[in-house]
Formats: sequence, structure tokens, C-alpha cells
Amino acid sequence: GPTLIDGVAEAVQHLAQRYRLGVISDSGLSTGATLRHFLKRDGLLDCFTCTTFSDEVGVSKPHARIFQLTLEKLGALPHAAVHLGDLTHSDIAGAKAIGMQAVRLTANYDDANRSVVPDAVVNSYAEFEAWLKSRDEG
Repeated sequence: GPTLIDGVAEAVQHLAQRYRLGVISDSGLSTGATLRHFLKRDGLLDCFTCTTFSDEVGVSKPHARIFQLTLEKLGALPHAAVHLGDLTHSDIAGAKAIGMQAVRLTANYDDANRSVVPDAVVNSYAEFEAWLKSRDEG
């Protein structure tokens, strides 16, 4: 199965102590059930309030419905939520279209698509945590 990006386990565990976290994932090659299995295997599943997978909800990112379902499960309003993702077309555009903040993560893949401007670009989960902290304090 897949391996975690360096620093992700620690970051997710730390962030889960302060925020309600959700997963929004397009489940192209693996089903949501399979992806939940990997999250459980890596000790991260319990860090997430909800997990939303495209094969289970019938739409993929950037469709507004997949983001809205997650926000409903989290009990969050779009303007108060942040989506972290690596793809401009699906992650950044989808989140921004419904009023969420969106941060592009380049740790594993630096999407060359610059058609939608994210609220921030970070290279690691540590940088994302620092961005959240500065946002919350500002």
C-alpha cells in the first residue's frame, strides 16, 4: 500500500488536537474502504472527524457537493474551513468555489497549473501548521 509523506503522521495527530479534520479524496484506483484501511493501519483514521470519498458520494473534486458534504459532517461553514490539497483544478478550485480557503501542498507533487490562486503554497505539513498558526493569530 501507499506510504506516508514525511512528517504527515505527526502533523495530523497534532492538528487533530486543535481542529476538526476531514478527508476529501477522489478514490480513483482505491475505494474509500481501502483508503480508510490504510489510514487505520497508519494510526491516523481516528484523527479525522469524517472521511469523504468520491466512490461513496458519487461525485469527485472539484464538484461542490463533495466539499459541502464534508463541511456538513464537520459542522463547519465554508469561510471558516481550510482545504489542503495538491491539485489546482480539483483541490484549490473546488474549495475556493464554495468559499473555503485553499492551500496547495507541494511536498509530493508541484502542480504546474496556476489557473486558480491558492491562499498559500506550502512545501511540508510543518509549513502548513505554521501557516494555520499565523492565520489563527492574525
